[in-house]
Amino acid sequence: MGFERGWGDTAERVLEMMRMLLDILQAPDPSTLEKFLGRMPMVFNGVILSLHGYFGQANVLGLPDTGGQDVASEIAAELQGYPDFIIGNYSDGNLLASLLTYKMGVTQVLVPFLSHLNLQYKM
Repeated sequence: MGFERGWGDTAERVLEMMRMLLDILQAPDPSTLEKFLGRMPMVFNGVILSLHGYFGQANVLGLPDTGGQDVASEIAAELQGYPDFIIGNYSDGNLLASLLTYKMGVTQVLVPFLSHLNLQYKM
């Protein structure tokens, strides 16, 4: 038994990670969440949907408006398979994320105030 990689290599580090998790669960704070997620080694294929145009970050796929047609096939083609999760940005992005996650059989992640997070991805 034990903790997965990323929780810490010492008891002190694991305790610090557990305290951060408790803080996030009790009073979500973008900076604490960013710090917590930054310490966790994660390798996922994730998609952020924003119907307000390009998401506008370096090394992040931005596609022009397609009117919502064939989105699932475009995502699957780009990732060479389905993503592990989909995050919707704003209410319309969450609506589309809900439809796509149902169609693809993947997880929808709801993040309030997505624009406050400093998300970094490498492709």
